[in-house]
Amino acid sequence: SAPDSGAACALVEPAQVELSPAVENSPEHSVKLTRQEVSRKLWHMSAGLVPFVVPFLPYYSVSPEHWGLQGLRLMVIGTAFVLMSLSLVYSKRFARPNERSIAKAMSCYALPVLALLLLFPAQLQLGFAVLAIVAIGDGAAGLIGMSLRGPRLLWNPGKTVTGTLAFLLFGIPVATAAYWFSAQTAVTWGESVSIVTAAALAAAVAESIPSSIDDNLRVGTAAAMGM
Repeated sequence: SAPDSGAACALVEPAQVELSPAVENSPEHSVKLTRQEVSRKLWHMSAGLVPFVVPFLPYYSVSPEHWGLQGLRLMVIGTAFVLMSLSLVYSKRFARPNERSIAKAMSCYALPVLALLLLFPAQLQLGFAVLAIVAIGDGAAGLIGMSLRGPRLLWNPGKTVTGTLAFLLFGIPVATAAYWFSAQTAVTWGESVSIVTAAALAAAVAESIPSSIDDNLRVGTAAAMGM
């Protein structure tokens, strides 16, 4: 007699590889590249433009000793307020199916950047370079890694070699430009490259490690420590 259909399916079903919760929940493993996800990634990356816009604001070129933390706080709070407000307004467009709120992701995204800006008001390029690494590097890693796929990392099957390379190839040049462009004192391009490369490498390693901690927080913190 013909074999039972369920048994036949069982014969051809491929073996399932057990993955850790951190790998299962990683975007490159569990999230499909839908139009909504592309919109989320592009919005994520759009914050990378901030370091190239802020230097044109009034009084940016004035020595920090003259305008102190007050001007910085107003600038940072204003920028963060606009970005977070727009994110909340369009939260349905950016939120993933199983995501109740994007507020946590937004907070983890902003925290390391704001911390550097407030701790080092005379060296705003530190915070802006970290912002570019998180925005462009992490955003490109997710977008390109999910699009092209490719070989998976040996230590994290939820991430791809393609995504990690994209992190570095896009993150380092843009963050270097952000560091150099937003510096209020004379900084050479070579110094900018060396400082940003160290931070970007640390951030790329943090992004590739399996963890239940939000990747925005991991990437931003690693980049800030690298700085």
